[in-house]
Formats: sequence, C-alpha cells, structure tokens
Amino acid sequence: MNGKKDLRGQRFGRLVVVSESPKRTKSRGVYWLCQCDCGKVKEIASQSLIRGFTTSCGCYNKEVNIKKNTKHGGYGTPTYKSWDKMMQRCTNPNCPEYVWYGKRGITVCEEWKDFAKFRLDMGERSPKTTIDRINVNLGYFKENCRWANANIQANNTRRNDFITYKGKTKTIAEWAKCKGLKYDMLYSRLKIYGWSIERALET
Repeated sequence: MNGKKDLRGQRFGRLVVVSESPKRTKSRGVYWLCQCDCGKVKEIASQSLIRGFTTSCGCYNKEVNIKKNTKHGGYGTPTYKSWDKMMQRCTNPNCPEYVWYGKRGITVCEEWKDFAKFRLDMGERSPKTTIDRINVNLGYFKENCRWANANIQANNTRRNDFITYKGKTKTIAEWAKCKGLKYDMLYSRLKIYGWSIERALET
C-alpha cells in the first residue's frame, strides 16, 4: 500500500471499505470504494472516513430529511431523539459511546431499527425519563426496555455493584458521580477492561 493506511474491510458508520480507488486529488489524497448498507457503492476520501466526516453514501441525510418532512414522523421529538441516540451508540463506531454499547455487543433488535415500530412498542417518552434496559447485559428490545427516571435507573442491578476504596464503600454509580466520571466509562474500566479500583477512579 506504499505507506498508506489500508482501510479495506473496515467499517465507518454505514460504509464498509471494499478496495482502493484509482481516484486521487491534491487536496484530499487517496480515495476508497465503499459499500453502503443501503447497497450503493461510492468513492470516499480517506480523511473523510478516518475523521468521521462521511459515514454513509448520503442515504442517512436523505432519510433524515424525509422524516423531517413526513407528517407524524416524530422527527425531533424526545422519543425520536432517544431512538436516534440508541441507534448511534449501538451501530456507529464513530459515536463516542459506541465502545460501551456496540463494541461490547449491545445491539438493537431488527424491529426497532424502524422508528415507527420502536414508538409503537415503547409509546411516547415521558418528561425526565430515558430508555433503560432492565437487564443491562442484554440489548434493546421490547421485553428488556422501559422509560425510566433517574432513580429507577440508579437502582438497576448492574449499578448496585459496591466498591470499597480508601475505607469508603459506594456503588459504581455513586463513585462515578463523586469522581466526575461517566458511569459507563467507570463500569467498563472495572468490569470489562479489568482495571484496578485505584486506576479506574483516579485516571
């Protein structure tokens, strides 16, 4: 590959890199032929993929625009925003939260990849609630999800793991709040990556 980073086989959002393209430009350099999940093939500049500027052939933006202009589409509602964030953290490697969801094997069931079906199953999101998985080791599907307020989520099983550090015992959620860390980050450090308690809390 003459020193170029080989992106073949890598996924960027909805795009999977198939092969290097003969196309070159002075400003954008190397291009790659990418297959989108919708089936289209498009030439994308290497830097656009690596930096997360392009994550589909353009179909995602088209879908968003359709939803914006579709009556009763729900675009922009609290329910839609929760659905979109759920999809991003489970399917988009460029999403900051992907490492704690999609990469960890947390998936969205096929039916819920359609927002209309998700809304039918879950109903509209109530104020001060977010989507919560009852069994936090399983993915997003009807029987495992609910709209829950902060107190309910704080009492969820995984969040009740207790840790003792410097003579004080708190739940992971309590330690995360105390140290100004995101809960999922602290949980991953302790339970997935096997960090020591001191390293997880003080890094």
